[in-house]
Amino acid sequence: MALARALLQLGQIATTLRDQARTAELAGTLPEDERPLEDIRHQLAAIKTLLMKGLGVRER
Repeated sequence: MALARALLQLGQIATTLRDQARTAELAGTLPEDERPLEDIRHQLAAIKTLLMKGLGVRER
C-alpha cells in the first residue's frame, strides 16, 4: 500500500511540474537553461520505474 501511495504522489508531482512548465512556456518566462527541468523529468521517470517494479506492475 505504501508503494501505491508513493506512486500516486510521484504522479502528482510530475503533473504539477508539467503544468508549471507549460504555464511558464505559454507566458514566455522559461529560463534559458532548461536542463534542471529535464533532469527532474529523468529522475521522476527513474523513480516511477523503481516503484512500478516494486509493485510488480509492467510499464507500457
